[in-house]
Amino acid sequence: MRSRTTIANQTGATVVVNAHNVAPVSSTGQLYKAFWYVPEIGHWVKSVEEYYDSNGKRTQRFSIELESFKRGAQQ
Repeated sequence: MRSRTTIANQTGATVVVNAHNVAPVSSTGQLYKAFWYVPEIGHWVKSVEEYYDSNGKRTQRFSIELESFKRGAQQ
């Protein structure tokens, strides 16, 4: 099953979410996750997720970075 959802808010930000079911698969290896958090804004600004196989070879890498930030009036 696949689904796609688009969400827009009042500030003009739009998020597109794609999802689908995946059959479980057994595997061995390592997972690395890192988050950069900024207390002054109360949010993470970067995340990195890396997957390694049993031979130590990186098989996947995902990275997300905050590109802009606008403080709300109530902060």
